[in-house]
Amino acid sequence: GMINTSRDANGDHVINPADPAEFFGESDECIKFTVVVGAQGNWQARAIAIDAGMQVEGARNPGNVWIGMFTEQAFYQINGETGALMQRAPATGTLQSVVDVAINPYGAAIDSTGMLWAPSGCCGSTYLVKINTAMNPASITRTAAVSGGGSYGITVDLMDRVWLGGWPLNQVFRYTPSTNTWTSV
Repeated sequence: GMINTSRDANGDHVINPADPAEFFGESDECIKFTVVVGAQGNWQARAIAIDAGMQVEGARNPGNVWIGMFTEQAFYQINGETGALMQRAPATGTLQSVVDVAINPYGAAIDSTGMLWAPSGCCGSTYLVKINTAMNPASITRTAAVSGGGSYGITVDLMDRVWLGGWPLNQVFRYTPSTNTWTSV
């Protein structure tokens, strides 16, 4: 009659992974599954987004998870129901070979049309990679660059405009896909 999940048992406001009374790992009843993707190492999984899932026979399946691998320059699509690997985008190689520009995903957001947006690495010109999450294999394109610094943080607003927090400069960038234009503040 009770869900066993990781919790702060000693009241120090931290769940300590080394304390079995606080951290249940894969025995945590609130974890459905764990999936290992991509190469292991530093600077790998740096982006995550969840798509809308699919309508099948009147029922909606949970969204699929897209994991962006920074050093590997790739995204993995994981089935939200089973944890099965659905695809790697690009299928082989790096995004550089697909869109003719290096991308190291450091965030991701999916708009209402199912397009996944991921910024370039942290520094230099800002551009976005667009991945169609409804396709397998996913189509990958990129936007034109806007100069003025890198990005850190991404979101999509209700008008499907993509917003990036500037870094290291104090700027915010907005990309409007419908007009293919950038605005900075």
